[in-house]
Amino acid sequence: MERRGAIEKAVLLIPVVIACVMLGRYASERAGQRAMLEAVGRDDAPEVIRLLDRGIDPRRAKPRGAAPISLAASARANKTLAALLKRGERPALDDIAAPALRGDSEMVDTLLKAGADPNAHTRGLVPLMLELASERNTPMMARLLQAGANPNVVSKVAWNKPLGCTPLMASTLAINPTGVIALLHARCHVNDRIDDPTSVWNGYTALMMGVHMRDLRSVKMLVQAGARTDIRGADGETAGSLAKRTGSKEIVALTANSARPRTAILR
Repeated sequence: MERRGAIEKAVLLIPVVIACVMLGRYASERAGQRAMLEAVGRDDAPEVIRLLDRGIDPRRAKPRGAAPISLAASARANKTLAALLKRGERPALDDIAAPALRGDSEMVDTLLKAGADPNAHTRGLVPLMLELASERNTPMMARLLQAGANPNVVSKVAWNKPLGCTPLMASTLAINPTGVIALLHARCHVNDRIDDPTSVWNGYTALMMGVHMRDLRSVKMLVQAGARTDIRGADGETAGSLAKRTGSKEIVALTANSARPRTAILR
């Protein structure tokens, strides 16, 4: 009987022992994840590699894990990034977004050489090129365009620009003529239109937006590149009708007639 009672007690203790082991592993994992974040934050590449070799994988972090390269890219940890790439880690689809938005050309170049996709999106699923155009970050736009970024990518999610917005439209709305130049050099589409019934810009082209913003330099380049002045927005306006409200004789003259395709003079 005593032996039977001891066995029953031992059986009852098994779940407790398992729970203690699991809790110990959980605490150890949490401590490891904390150490990983701290090491990446101070760009301590040897410590990051040591933790990875110990089996600490930041992808398992709660509530939301991230790959080591993603952490390094967000934390401006260039030494750690180089060590991770040497170890064989590869960038994920959108790892290039954070350094590109902060203008970190060194890290962007490193990621591109490692195979990062220049057609990345931000965390809000907005195409990176649109964000860069809106922020007038033309040097980074040019870098990504040279690496193969799509100059005609469109917004398919709701953000601070209408659905169907292209980098060219974002550049004209931001009064960013240098961005317009970069996109025209990349042979972007000049007559694409907004397709968002909920937006006041519905049916508008980049030229119409440039006219509305009174951006003479962009308007001139777009017309020279073959932008049409007779396209009507959903509100019935054309670039020509909008031009008459700007008070600019130059813009009115540029948009007086339907544009014929011409060779762009970019300056």
